[in-house]
Amino acid sequence: MAVLWAVGIDTFGKRHVLGLSCKLSEAEIHWREFLSSLIERGLKGVQMIVSDAHEGLAKARRAVFPTVPWQRCMVHFMRNANAFIPQKALQAPVFQDLKDLFNAPSIEMASSIEKEVIKKYAKVAPKLVEWLGKILLRL
Repeated sequence: MAVLWAVGIDTFGKRHVLGLSCKLSEAEIHWREFLSSLIERGLKGVQMIVSDAHEGLAKARRAVFPTVPWQRCMVHFMRNANAFIPQKALQAPVFQDLKDLFNAPSIEMASSIEKEVIKKYAKVAPKLVEWLGKILLRL
């Protein structure tokens, strides 16, 4: 079973549970039904979606909210990156570098940081660098 849920943030910064549903899986069809149900119940004015990069959710999101900007959830991104960090001692510096990448004030700065990160970890964490290359191309 999969629990699908959506939380919205209002103009005052307060969080609200928008919907919750139990489905057989996180397949696109289930996410699409869930997201469509939010609209049917009156959801409007969606300005941005932040989520993990699960493929079923990504396809459903693009189908139901094709014009709404998307941002990958930083927490999920860090958890995913952790699987490619070969030594525990590298976790803190890698996480800090990835936070700096996420917090870059411009696309140009993010691109510069990305190049530095790839160069910095090419030898000590080649699987991380390979994964980052694939992930950052999709963002």
